[in-house]
Amino acid sequence: MSGIVDLVKYLSEPAFFDKHKGKATLKQLKSLEEDYDLNLPQELKELLLYSDGFVFGNDAFGDLNFWNISDLMNLNLDYEDITDLGFVMVGSDNGGNFFTLDIDNEYGFGHGAVFMHSRSDTSKEWAKYLANNFSELVEKIIQNEDFDNDETYPFLGGEDDLN
Repeated sequence: MSGIVDLVKYLSEPAFFDKHKGKATLKQLKSLEEDYDLNLPQELKELLLYSDGFVFGNDAFGDLNFWNISDLMNLNLDYEDITDLGFVMVGSDNGGNFFTLDIDNEYGFGHGAVFMHSRSDTSKEWAKYLANNFSELVEKIIQNEDFDNDETYPFLGGEDDLN
């Protein structure tokens, strides 16, 4: 079992992890990456092989819903304004914000850095950096982080603020 799967399997209050029924297959992951010219982070692949879609979160922020393979494909086609910025949408929260990954390290935080985008404004100025990767995101959830805190988690802002 991988580190990220072990990490989420044993979350305890106030953090939680709920897996969906079913698991993604290696064939589905390969198809997703080939069809959309993606190089998904290993941690996301491991989580999807463990559970094809999942929810985790904490008391401070609430639910982070990560989509199954089918939704990953369909919803990324629906929101090309986000994917054109170099992000891949992987989920949403209960308030309608999207969770995205910078899989090409376009913004300098590393391959697979996790961001949150507002559904009402999907420009990069309103992208909020959350973590370098899924493991770091899970650690922050365990620490009961509130991702709505704009001082701790500021928006990328204008072009001058980007790395």
